Parts: sequence; structure tokens; C-alpha cells
Amino acid sequence: MDFTVEVFNDIYPKPVILEAKSAFSDYADFQVIPTKPGVISLTVKPFAKYEANSREIALSFLNYALDLAANYHLEREQ
Repeated sequence: MDFTVEVFNDIYPKPVILEAKSAFSDYADFQVIPTKPGVISLTVKPFAKYEANSREIALSFLNYALDLAANYHLEREQ
């Protein structure tokens, strides 16, 4: 099952999404489509062999990206 969410670039900057995609590249494909300025539609498409765990993969990806984003923003403020 695929999961699609809209994310804001001011919370999830492009480098964060790219790093998270790379980290999860063994588990899923990703589709990123700009929808409006500063917003993207992000679709997580788990591979067929992980279909039973597709929800967990999508949630883990989003949690990982959020952690990266928090670190990204904290480092920029220092």
C-alpha cells in the first residue's frame, strides 16, 4: 500500500527529504511532486516484498525524516 502526505519545505527541507529517501531506498520507492510553493506531495511506495509492513515503513520513514529535520533546524540556529 502506498502512503501520500503533503509536507512543508520549511519543516522538511529538501536535503532532509533526500537523506531520508536514501536511508530507506532498500525498502521503498518515493515520489516527490511540488504541489504549491513550499509544499510537496510525498508518496512512499514500499516494495512488494515489504507489503505486509508497508504502514510501518511509511511511518518509520516519516519519523526518521522528522528527526533529521529537527537536527537540521537546531544546527542552523547555532
